[in-house]
Amino acid sequence: MTKNIFSDPRGTAVGNAGVPAHLAPPECARRLARFARRIAKAGLDAFFVFTEVNRLYLTGLKSGGILLVLPDGAAHLYCDSLYIEMAREQVDFASVRLLRDFPKQFGPLARKMNWRKAGYEGSISTIRHKSLREAMPSVQEWVESENTLRELRAIKSPAEQAAIRRAVRLADRVLMDTLAEVRPGMTEWDIRRNLISRIHHADAEGESFDAIIAAGSNSSKPHASVTRRVLRPNHALLVDMGIRLEHYCSDMTRTVFFGKPPAKMKALYKIVLEAQRKAIAAIRAGKTGAEIDQVARRVIEKAGHGKRFCHGLGHGIGLEVHESPGLSSKNNTVLKPGMVVTVEPGIYLPGVGGVRIEDVVIVREGGCEILTAMPKELTCYPN
Repeated sequence: MTKNIFSDPRGTAVGNAGVPAHLAPPECARRLARFARRIAKAGLDAFFVFTEVNRLYLTGLKSGGILLVLPDGAAHLYCDSLYIEMAREQVDFASVRLLRDFPKQFGPLARKMNWRKAGYEGSISTIRHKSLREAMPSVQEWVESENTLRELRAIKSPAEQAAIRRAVRLADRVLMDTLAEVRPGMTEWDIRRNLISRIHHADAEGESFDAIIAAGSNSSKPHASVTRRVLRPNHALLVDMGIRLEHYCSDMTRTVFFGKPPAKMKALYKIVLEAQRKAIAAIRAGKTGAEIDQVARRVIEKAGHGKRFCHGLGHGIGLEVHESPGLSSKNNTVLKPGMVVTVEPGIYLPGVGGVRIEDVVIVREGGCEILTAMPKELTCYPN
């Protein structure tokens, strides 16, 4: 029996509270333990997690508040009243406390614990940085350590990989079904509305990002805004879309044609597909993002379109649609098993049109696993 690659992707194991395995307490407790070891190695006495996405990664709960992590592995989630009940139900591997008055709660704690060097992630405002210094004057040094969590999140656990695989599989089905109903005469907005409707009917949480729908010569703009441009017979249609399922993202791009593609666009498609396939074949643990980018770029440069490949080859994906590592000429991050990245070369000719093809892959020791199953050979739909 032939396997149906577009079958329903849901059915992940969940706990009693309906929490998916990739955000369940055991998984998050392991992440916290790894993170605490990094904090200790960096010589930090405490670490404050302010961003929602990193709190979600470390606790499994999308919440407001602050997560405090200590080098001995202890973690304390301070929530505002909107999330406190959920936190107490779901987060059983850290203490959960109501966030009331930041200076009064953390100032005495910093003095008692004799904190001298503390970390935080992400960009914070001058006002917040000032409030940290004033609330905890005993802390002599504040260290921005976004890379610590970025590197941790870059390598996906088996449960995270399975979550992304489900999101990608559902996106495959949604885009296939959407394109099957597209006909010349529809506008980019018509197509986008149909796509969004299918995403919601698929019980996804929504889009990973605002989908790019670019018809005809609009496809020469890599991040084209959706307009009322009409899809004409024999025109290209570039669709870059993703869905969010159980908090994890997918991302894919397909360029298809309605009727007979112009010879120039057909030639571009062949070049881009060759570049993408060669780049995917080169991906394996130990390579750098720059090395993989160069594989695709050489193919496009050899064909005379190097200046028209105006972006990096790809990016990491997970809780956010753009994460570490990047695949670009400037990114020397060494790929490791479990990293999940997109591979999306493109060529864009102003006034003519563009072609981009994008898949999601998981880095393995001797190669990679391609998650995106939607066919990418040149596809022509009826006029």
